[in-house]
Amino acid sequence: MRQAVSVPVDEATHRRSRLVSLGAVLHRAFQATGDHALLTEAIECCRRALAVTPVGDPERPGQLNNLAAALRERTLHLGDFDALREAIGLLREAVDLAPDDRGRGLLLNTLGVALQDQFRRTWDPAVADEAVACAREAVALDVGRGEQRLALGNALTKRYLARAHAADLAEALTVLEDLLARSNEALFVRSRCLHALGRVWRLEFDRTGDLGALDRAITAAGRATRADPLDDADRAEYRRFFAELLLVQHERVGALGPLRAARDTFAAAATDAANGPLDRVHAARQWADVAVRLGEWPTALDAARVAMSLLPEVASRRLAWPDRERGVAELSGVATDAAALAVQAGDAGLAVRWLEQGRGVLLGQLLDARSEVADLRRRHPRLAARLADVDEALAALDVAVAGSDRRHAVARRREELLAEIRSLPGFGEFLLPPSLARVQEWAGEGPVVLINVSRYRCDALVLGSGPLVAIPLPALTLDDAVRHADRFADALEASTTFGREHQGGRVITGVLEWLDETVTGPVLRRLACDGARVWWSPGGPLAGLPLHAAGRPGDGVLERVISSYTPTVRALGHARDTASRAVGPTDVLTVAVAEPDAAPPLPHTDEEAAAIGELWAGTVLTGADATADRVLDALARHSWVHFACHGAHDADDPSASRLLLHDRPLTVLEVSRAHLPDARLAVLSACHTARGALHLADEALHLAGAFQIAGYPGVVATLWHVNDTMARRIAVAFHTALAAAGGPRAPGHAAAVLRDVLLRFRDYPPSLWAGWVHSGI
Repeated sequence: MRQAVSVPVDEATHRRSRLVSLGAVLHRAFQATGDHALLTEAIECCRRALAVTPVGDPERPGQLNNLAAALRERTLHLGDFDALREAIGLLREAVDLAPDDRGRGLLLNTLGVALQDQFRRTWDPAVADEAVACAREAVALDVGRGEQRLALGNALTKRYLARAHAADLAEALTVLEDLLARSNEALFVRSRCLHALGRVWRLEFDRTGDLGALDRAITAAGRATRADPLDDADRAEYRRFFAELLLVQHERVGALGPLRAARDTFAAAATDAANGPLDRVHAARQWADVAVRLGEWPTALDAARVAMSLLPEVASRRLAWPDRERGVAELSGVATDAAALAVQAGDAGLAVRWLEQGRGVLLGQLLDARSEVADLRRRHPRLAARLADVDEALAALDVAVAGSDRRHAVARRREELLAEIRSLPGFGEFLLPPSLARVQEWAGEGPVVLINVSRYRCDALVLGSGPLVAIPLPALTLDDAVRHADRFADALEASTTFGREHQGGRVITGVLEWLDETVTGPVLRRLACDGARVWWSPGGPLAGLPLHAAGRPGDGVLERVISSYTPTVRALGHARDTASRAVGPTDVLTVAVAEPDAAPPLPHTDEEAAAIGELWAGTVLTGADATADRVLDALARHSWVHFACHGAHDADDPSASRLLLHDRPLTVLEVSRAHLPDARLAVLSACHTARGALHLADEALHLAGAFQIAGYPGVVATLWHVNDTMARRIAVAFHTALAAAGGPRAPGHAAAVLRDVLLRFRDYPPSLWAGWVHSGI
């Protein structure tokens, strides 16, 4: 059929017919195999068919629908929200062009289903309302098919989730039961209707607690999995939902039968290659959890292997940056649970590899373009140049408003290029997850302490010049870590609120003592490394807590070791590599913005900048001179930089966290795109510059991480809001001591100097000084 399409024909109608047929075959082949290349080719065929179907042609609505269906498939399997937005736009056009009531009804139905997909992403009640309206009109234009009624039942269920109106749930139940009673519906409609009924009855059980509703949900969902045609792309969702109901039944009655059945059903969904990667990872995670409940630890480890093998697809470079963030956030905790299962099985090395693969996923993608290419550039410069061009194109697409086709095409070229590079002698592991030996090489100047907090167990995995050490942390639990992190955040807010300062201070002190009792104390006692340099790599709920300040004054971590942080061991290796190549001058760029637009003034920043400017040779940009473009240009000509300004943290979109400069903000994403090979040290004397987002705690998506990606081997930054007066005192003391120590040319100076400076402020409330951290080398 591909050959037929390639043969030139005179009439556009014949060419379109061949393209439509090939597109349909490719679409079905993708549904059967999950091969993304087939779906990309199907979308291309649909676009070409649409291109030769002019406005006014009665076939145009059908071609719009075909392309929308293929794009929606891309969304369902890869999480590409740009594709869904385009599909909805195409379907709106198709509805407007529908030649008759039958065509309009079919297209309205398809539009309503796509809007339900959008609702699952946005949870916007208005989208649910529109989905119901489309479905109602489609049913009113009844063309004798059950899909319209099925879509109406599903749309009403979505709107119940949005608006909690019991009438919507009751109507959904009536619509779906009436549809099921019709004997002439196709098998796929019946299976989907049964699944939809199961969801309605589950919601009714949640609403009323009626066990009869739970029984009816289980019966309907079980029948859906048995009636499900083998090529139905929804079977993973059916199986997962049925297994989840079996878990509820187990919790209600305590019988093991439903638990074992849930294990097998989750396993079937996780190992079905035709299902989307995100669905499969969710199923694998649930499979592992049930296996642990049953005491089947080896089975749980098998499930973890499946989940970890699929992680790269969930955050594929084919996706826009926001979709990658969403995919990684949805799978938060997968790697930590997998690592805990590996430790439980006695394989700490596998645990380290999985943590390196599953933490800092987005960070790793940003580092790909900066690391591991020096050898390739030396031995195969043309391939290195091609890879650099592709990476640059993908980086531009991350920040541009672009259609998904372009991004998928460039990402596919990158995959093909990587396959070519890996076929060369000595490059078989190029940009693949690192081996344990490679991770240990990066940590050779350790110790590097990976703190893994899982619902199964908690451990510290210590890498350094000697053997890997696994230190169990039995006093630490995931629930306790979450609770103490929440208490700490609340206490920080209280510490800056008039009348609540002492209450907040007591909680902060208590959390720091708890950290030492459960985490840092056991680790340092086992390592017996007082006075040494230690790199902490906490994950999950511990990622925003100051481990370097844990314990009581006089016997805390601050007194015992020199602390630095790293999000992953690979990031530390990247920092060492960049530091070894820096050859430029050591001039300092000082940037101070005391009165930014739309933010309170910072009265001490100009004093801070002046004091630092007197210590070092370099450039000072203040006030109107501190524009974003001038700062970015100056960064390339200075190896150190000190910012004294406002920092703004964006909890929902951490890539948009920013430094407030004179004319516009400088964001995480913009900084991370800079390439500064001669950079050495960045000091970010601003609020929240090392603070990530809770839903992406393991990703280091913050300003400190961005400066490390840009090329700074060492970064001094802050975990929370900083007091302006104290910021000036700490920053000036830090630079004064660093100058006395000879500057940051020698690795370790900045971390040791920061520790010594913080010790001077040890008697102040921890909220004023403990937020200052050093990352990198």
